[in-house]
Formats: sequence, C-alpha cells, structure tokens
Amino acid sequence: MTGMRRNRSTQAVFDLLAPRPLSDVEAMVGIADINARRQRQMLTIMVVLYVTVPVTGVATWAELSSETALSILRENMTFVIELFAIATTGVAYYAASHWRARQMLEVLELVKIERLAAPPLVETSEPAPRRRKAAPAAA
Repeated sequence: MTGMRRNRSTQAVFDLLAPRPLSDVEAMVGIADINARRQRQMLTIMVVLYVTVPVTGVATWAELSSETALSILRENMTFVIELFAIATTGVAYYAASHWRARQMLEVLELVKIERLAAPPLVETSEPAPRRRKAAPAAA
C-alpha cells in the first residue's frame, strides 16, 4: 500500500466515492484532469510573466546602461524587494494550486485503478480456471 493510499484525506475520498458507480469516478477523473492541465497552464503563464519577463528586462537594461540601472535599483531597494516578494508569492500560489490539482487527480485515478482491479462483487457458480505452472527452465 502506498503512502498516498494510507493518507486520511485519500481514505476520505475513497469512503465518499464508495457508493458511486465507476462511471461517476471516471467523469471525476476527466474533470480533475482538465483542472490539472488548466492549473499547469496558469502556472506556466505566471512564471513567464512574473519571473522570466522581468528578469530578462532588468538584465537587458543593466547590460545597456549598468551604472544607471544599479543606481536606480539601489535608490529603490525597498520597492525592488516588495516587487520581488509579490512576484514570488504569486508564483508560489499558482505552484501550490497546481500541486493540489495534481494531487486530487492522482487520488481519483487511484480510486479508479482500485475499482478496475477489484474482483467482481457477484460470485459465479463456476470455479475460476486454474493457471498452468510454468515449465522449469533448462539448465
């Protein structure tokens, strides 16, 4: 049993979905997948807008006029730190959101996998076919 399967919140999802048919679980997996992909896209956009574009702009500006850039940055250090904190918080929020969306998808996929692997609930009168033993390997 995996660590995720032993988690209390995972068990709560299993308990909540126990009376639901497999088709409902499959629909939830589809919705969770769409949500996880959407969260990944939002995270990517936030990283590009909040990190890549500003860093590239500042690096280019510093390359073109390094003394001017350094003096402006030094004079506005509080603003620079606040801007960095805001950008970092925004990206961290979307990273956590993406992580949670992936976690929900993985739990629902685990529910689906266990349902598909579970033996049928209805017993048949016929015994299960016996498996043949593998022939011993030749030495």
